[in-house]
Amino acid sequence: MAAPPPSDEETPPPVLEATLLPRLPDEILELIFLRVTSYAELARISTASTSFRRLILAPSFLRRHRARHPPLLLGTICCHFHPAEQPHPGARIGGSLVHLAAFSFNNYIPRGRWSRWDCRDIRDGRFLLMCDSRDWRRFVFPDLAVYDPLSKRYRLLPLVPDSLIASAQLQMNKIQHLEVLLVSSSGHTEEEEKSFQVIARTHGTERTVIFVFSSNTGHWIFGASIAWDDLRAAGLNLAPATPTGSLSLNYAQYDDHSSIYWKLDGSDNVLKFDVNEMEFSTMNLPPDHTRQSVAIFKAGEGRLAMFSHTPYTAYVNHYTIMQNGGGSATAEWQLENVIPLPCNCTFIGALQGYVFLLGYCHSKEETLVGMALYSLEVKTLKLERVHGMQNLDHGQSQHAYGSWLFS
Repeated sequence: MAAPPPSDEETPPPVLEATLLPRLPDEILELIFLRVTSYAELARISTASTSFRRLILAPSFLRRHRARHPPLLLGTICCHFHPAEQPHPGARIGGSLVHLAAFSFNNYIPRGRWSRWDCRDIRDGRFLLMCDSRDWRRFVFPDLAVYDPLSKRYRLLPLVPDSLIASAQLQMNKIQHLEVLLVSSSGHTEEEEKSFQVIARTHGTERTVIFVFSSNTGHWIFGASIAWDDLRAAGLNLAPATPTGSLSLNYAQYDDHSSIYWKLDGSDNVLKFDVNEMEFSTMNLPPDHTRQSVAIFKAGEGRLAMFSHTPYTAYVNHYTIMQNGGGSATAEWQLENVIPLPCNCTFIGALQGYVFLLGYCHSKEETLVGMALYSLEVKTLKLERVHGMQNLDHGQSQHAYGSWLFS
């Protein structure tokens, strides 16, 4: 007798053929990864699979990611490296760099002609070092070097030729100051990305002159020159000249590989140097900016962003302005935000998408109890405490160190 057919409850489930989820094309994955703003998250994603790691570590992807997001801030340089402190997102990696990177550059680079090397600028994780004569009785162009603390590699720069100095009609006894700046390339290939320029700006009693060194050619060239009398003749609202006749410029700040800005001290104007065109120009600031410190950044869509700060106050003003195709302003500065600060601060610099402020922490009795360094991210307006400053000499320059996680 045949067995009865199985009931519905006993019917085995149908066998399904195993199917794989469709694999996303590399182009789609790159677009997804480009939207990851946290470098720690990007590092974790790269460990998920070999294909993810291959995409994220590709130089082409890193260049695109760097163009969208500011570098991870790891700490500051002031004689020594001071890592960011928790809960800052760069604290973990910054702390490990103390043991991994060679920040004691004087141990790796031969001494210059005069003294020890000092850090004068940082850009894309590389240091611009100067070996100064410190002899102010006779100005001497210093020795310069570019140094990478991760690879311990360095490049000594040649001296500015005497013939080039003479062609710029510089009188050495009238030079009061030399400012040197490191400008990384904005190229799109791996070799172009490794190249750099060094801007050397002399500040004298009659004029300022810029010389430019290119790592591609290995030579210095004359960049541009502008006389103080020409600025006065242009009708700018300038502060009275110093006893020596020169104007006073605030520290330089720049962000986009193509323009450098100096605020003319005691005025409502900014002196701009176009690195590509090798030309000086001026830009007006909003009224009542004679005593403010400013930082100017490219904001996309033909706009500039400016952060304005009055020393020892607890707020920062955020402005924007439109530009035409040639880079000149076509409108008035517009106030976008007033950003509150946790305490009274002073503006100490700007670097690669960040504004840096030194905060003074007081007790209820108005006694100074400590200092801290704060970073303000330009794109997000996010304010973060980098580290305390109790053990640092706040009279010395603080250079922020930002490094690409995978470079």
